[in-house]
Amino acid sequence: MLREKKINVLLFGSALMLVLICSYLIAQLNEQKSLIVVILPPLIVLLIARIKNHYFNLHIIMVSAFLVSFLGRLVNNVPFGLSIDFLLLYMGLGLLINKNTKLQKIAFFNPMTLSLLLWFLITLILLVNPLASNKIAWFYANRAFSIYPLLIIIFSLHFFKDKINLEKYLLVWGLMSLFGSLWGIKQLFFGLDGFEQAWLDGGAAKTHVLFGKLRVFSFYTDAAQFGASQAHAALVFGIISFAEKNLVKKLIYITIALFGLYGVIISGTRAVLAIVAVGMVVFLILSKNLKVIITGASILLITFIFLKFSYIGQSVYQINRMRTALNFDDPSFMIRINRINQLKSFMADKPLGYGIGTAGSWAKRFYPNGPQILKYTDGFYTSIWMQTGILGLSFKILVISIIILYLGRLVFKMEYSSYRSFAVAFFCAYCGFVVADFTNDLSTQLPSSILLPTNLAVIYLLANKKFDQKTLISQ
Repeated sequence: MLREKKINVLLFGSALMLVLICSYLIAQLNEQKSLIVVILPPLIVLLIARIKNHYFNLHIIMVSAFLVSFLGRLVNNVPFGLSIDFLLLYMGLGLLINKNTKLQKIAFFNPMTLSLLLWFLITLILLVNPLASNKIAWFYANRAFSIYPLLIIIFSLHFFKDKINLEKYLLVWGLMSLFGSLWGIKQLFFGLDGFEQAWLDGGAAKTHVLFGKLRVFSFYTDAAQFGASQAHAALVFGIISFAEKNLVKKLIYITIALFGLYGVIISGTRAVLAIVAVGMVVFLILSKNLKVIITGASILLITFIFLKFSYIGQSVYQINRMRTALNFDDPSFMIRINRINQLKSFMADKPLGYGIGTAGSWAKRFYPNGPQILKYTDGFYTSIWMQTGILGLSFKILVISIIILYLGRLVFKMEYSSYRSFAVAFFCAYCGFVVADFTNDLSTQLPSSILLPTNLAVIYLLANKKFDQKTLISQ
């Protein structure tokens, strides 16, 4: 009894101290940053209370991944992106202290984890690249390069056990994507808020307002990531809806998919067409159904003819924008080709690259006086080439090839069930991102950098029948 009183007094004293500290900070900070102080204490208490609830923690990471950019526009000069790092460490701590969760060998000893571990070790060695002097830049850039995928796959292989948790994951993802679609529609038809307009005025208007038309970006990093995330949701939920027998769930999945397709259109992002197109081609191959193959191929062919050889809807900016993706004489395409040709000469004597963190937005932030050619990456693979050289790029392509060939073989051999539709949908989307990354750095931006490795882990578990067998039989 006395011990409980002491604990209560300690908790009360700690809470009072926390309130006093927060009150002081609110008085000292501006209105925007004081909002963080108000939200942070209850969030910390919630995280401490749910540290052993791994699925809840995964959902928190997902929601954070969607909202990081929105919060960054709302409150300047606060590194909200580091919240993902904190939450991953928090999830790892929860895994270690939870006595009911045993470390699983499958989480460490499988082709995906091992190849990603080797990739991480290579990026770790490149920390000593003499051309890159800023080690903080290495940390910031390497998170999405090699740290996030490795940790998320390991954690996800531990936590996903049955279809209930998988559907909860899809529910959170679907709701956030739907929210993103609706926010994008709000931007298009009702205008931007002050924070979004300030972001455009700060320089983003150069790429997001073309010929007086807004490329919708919703609350994502930019229009490209908005389009990629919407294409991701459209493809995955669209494929899952085909196999779903529950009418309510089917309608929910179709709704998310349709809003996702509309999000793709209003984003004005041409590269994400590859996510849908390549994903659909892979889906047709994995369907192993002649009627589905003929129907799907016909739809893809009609869509290609409509965009490439017709002028229907040419006055609609979004349709016009998508048509330029199939025009190889497009000025922006030619600029990319010229940059690659210039880069060949620049990288000829740098087999290990210029250093991780020296290209793209990180170069502008940490190496403002660095080579100008590194400031614009024009795609994920070009970015890898710049930062890790031809050797690093070759190994990264090898890692991606191992993942695609290994998981593709597993998915192709799976028996038909509702579980197979999830695995097929996730795998098709991953293949789409692999191709789309040639022209845009999409897979390393939030939320895609969280969703993609999570989905890869789920594919592995589904294909190897690591989900609860009772749930599998009931399906």
